[in-house]
Amino acid sequence: MPQPALFLQLRWQHRRILRYGDLHHPPAYGAGVRIYYPSVIRKEQERLTALFGDAYRNYCRNVPSFIPSLSRLKPPPAAYSVNPATFTHNIVDALWFIWFIGIFEFISGPHEAGMLPVWFLIP
Repeated sequence: MPQPALFLQLRWQHRRILRYGDLHHPPAYGAGVRIYYPSVIRKEQERLTALFGDAYRNYCRNVPSFIPSLSRLKPPPAAYSVNPATFTHNIVDALWFIWFIGIFEFISGPHEAGMLPVWFLIP
């Protein structure tokens, strides 16, 4: 289960660093998260063990809970099976982002040249 309070604290910390150049807080904050987060993991593991039993215990034996284990990485398969319709749909879904970058870059040229007015400002 995501920890929204943790996310908000990280965003606040990020803004503080950018605004004030405060570099001694992130290591202290990181240490605090490193100390606190294992207790969150334990509570989640207890809940998931109660829900899924042996299947979850088997999963825990194969997957580390906090730091990924690079030695357990498996080599990729020699071939992948891909459904062309699903692949095409997903590519088109991802391309909207690329298209918008192109559109914004196209608009920024006339804007910087003073040919387009400023309609709104983002503070």
